[in-house]
Amino acid sequence: MFFNALIIFSYELVLPEGELSQGDRQGLDDSSFTSSWIQLGDFEGISVSKQLAKMVSSWKKPSQQTLFLPTADRLGHLIPDDLAVQKIPGIGFSSTQKLQEEGIKTTGEILAALDSQGQDYKRLLTQFDAGSLGTMRALCLGMDASAVKSSGAPKTCSVQDSFWQNPVRTDTQVKENLLALAQKLLTKVRSDERMYGYRPIPTFSLSLLHAPSSEASAARRGRKQMQLGGFQIARRVEEQADDERLQGQIADRAFALFRKLVPPQEPFVLHILNLQVGFGEALGTQRRLSFNASQAPALPSAAPIEGIELSDSGEETVGLSTKPEDADVSAVGSDDLASLTAMGFAEGLARQALAECGDVPRAVEKLLARPTPHSPSECRAEKRRRLKCSVGADASAAVVDLLD
Repeated sequence: MFFNALIIFSYELVLPEGELSQGDRQGLDDSSFTSSWIQLGDFEGISVSKQLAKMVSSWKKPSQQTLFLPTADRLGHLIPDDLAVQKIPGIGFSSTQKLQEEGIKTTGEILAALDSQGQDYKRLLTQFDAGSLGTMRALCLGMDASAVKSSGAPKTCSVQDSFWQNPVRTDTQVKENLLALAQKLLTKVRSDERMYGYRPIPTFSLSLLHAPSSEASAARRGRKQMQLGGFQIARRVEEQADDERLQGQIADRAFALFRKLVPPQEPFVLHILNLQVGFGEALGTQRRLSFNASQAPALPSAAPIEGIELSDSGEETVGLSTKPEDADVSAVGSDDLASLTAMGFAEGLARQALAECGDVPRAVEKLLARPTPHSPSECRAEKRRRLKCSVGADASAAVVDLLD
């Protein structure tokens, strides 16, 4: 085809303009073809440069995308002469302030001042060097040669819907919109998992924007977050068959958070609803575990964990059970279990700790803190054996102290 690699920038796709043939351009004009061939899931802006991809990402998106191939007419529509300078990516706040001090507020005024080489251009040279002025002129013409730097895996994933013309006013409307947002959120999460691999999702949050209650008042924002605990949104490929059921469970949890922000019987008018999840670190046998002697792990008899986990039925359950018979051992992931057994922990104890703690690091701390009937020196030796640390004559100086 016409390019060997796709460069993704903040959910914008940048295509190499010089390698597009006429047939390629005609094919790419059909956004349904682009979506099926490139297999786009939730990309927003697609173009030949970072600037154009960012600018078209705010347009309405057929098939969850906006494809922009620059022609004179299209550039004139995307960057009209009356477009405010601050809306051009690459022209920052400081430059905008300096331009406005010189009476220049639009892209057309920048081009007129720079192309005339007159008094306006000479005044601008007192504020900017010639290179900066050349860069601003190119950006106002839609030309951006800056390199696209690849970024790492995102730390969060969010979806949002706005209701400016038809605000949300009833619980039924909230539930319907949260269900639709949950579907979009799952689509984005699965897209991230295909790109960056499986990562746990420990947190889930809901944000909303209330309409002003009067002309004199301001809009009011609200946000609520929960720890997901044993409820897993992140799934490996072989476990993604029940996403439709998972979508409803996400919507139920989102509505539970909404109810904490907006109590029953309280009237509301919403302009924005937003769902967001936070990714944890990738788990695996290669992950390093850090044990800090100054931070002793909590014993199983300590106070229950603060924070609320919502069950599938919408009821709240506080903390995690410390009783083996109460833990859901069937929900333990095979990779996490393999990580613990590779460290030398017994499979039964490892499975139970994972069911209670939810992830490998906390499970390790719980297992290491488990009381034993042996003497303190025997306990330390057993812990070192589990971690496959060698114990020699002078081991006290060479091995990390694992005292509780």
